[in-house]
Amino acid sequence: MTALIAGLFGWVAIVVKNKFNIDIEAKHREAITAFVQRQASSLIAMGAVKLDGIKVEVQNAALADAANKALAAIPDALKFFGITPASIQQRIIDMLPKEPAVAQAQAVAIDVAKPVTPSTAAPSGT
Repeated sequence: MTALIAGLFGWVAIVVKNKFNIDIEAKHREAITAFVQRQASSLIAMGAVKLDGIKVEVQNAALADAANKALAAIPDALKFFGITPASIQQRIIDMLPKEPAVAQAQAVAIDVAKPVTPSTAAPSGT
């Protein structure tokens, strides 16, 4: 009977550990995603992001500063996933095209680069 109780207790302990580990991982992912989104928006707001057509360029000093803020703001999440300052910088850059201001500017650049001409325009129905 003691072995059965010990086995049951061990099983419950494993289930609880797995559950909390999943919750911790999800919280760290949420923290990283939220941080990256905020930093991408911040870089846009402070004018550190420039568009050359659809290519996104970010001032190096501003990007380095954003990565350093990650080290102070979410150190546990970075450590949990083994994320380096260079990889957090890349995540911020990757997030920029998802920001509405950058996405809209890129869409305009694409429209300007490929204007609709009379030969490619849809028939007007007349």
